[in-house]
Amino acid sequence: MGEVSLNTEDGGSIGEAAWIQMSRHPDDMMRFRALVKLLWDDESEYVENLRTSREVAQRVVALLDDPSPKVRGMAILALGRVRSTASIPKLISILRHPDETIPAKVMAVAALANQRHPDSVRVLRYLATSPKAPLEVRESSLRALGELGDTVWLRKQMRRFRAATYWELRWALAQALMYAGMEECRDLLRELQNDPEIPEDLRSFARRHLRATP
Repeated sequence: MGEVSLNTEDGGSIGEAAWIQMSRHPDDMMRFRALVKLLWDDESEYVENLRTSREVAQRVVALLDDPSPKVRGMAILALGRVRSTASIPKLISILRHPDETIPAKVMAVAALANQRHPDSVRVLRYLATSPKAPLEVRESSLRALGELGDTVWLRKQMRRFRAATYWELRWALAQALMYAGMEECRDLLRELQNDPEIPEDLRSFARRHLRATP
């Protein structure tokens, strides 16, 4: 690749070649900022072109092995906007690693969900039901399955989660049903609005939601 002029200002737009060069920069902060550009809540064509580029996706996956922890973390976050099936084994490794932080694992769940691949759905189902997975990972996996509209699986697992020991899982089930647009959400919210284990602000939300939706 020839020399490409980089606009490194946070507000600057760059093309694919310049972004790839920026992502290979020896300075950690430059690689970090390249990934940040993919996370902008921006509808401009250049951002969308970066997110849908196969070459950009390959670089994001490669940055999951970056020597800088902050770059690795941002790469996980970026995969919530960028799709690459090659990321799935690496994200699974992050979720399995005993020394990886809980926030990184929660971000990996969101990145897996964004891939919208049968393999990632299977992993999310496993994580949601696994007592060995951290509670935060189970919650986020359950919500992700709701966002993906995995209604058949959610119906099959509803009894399990309604009887969950941890109130966080019962509430995550309600969120999943809500995201999936399932009618069963209302019945569950009626239960949860009077559940003493659930924080009052969430119970109040349940009551408001029930009043607002016929």
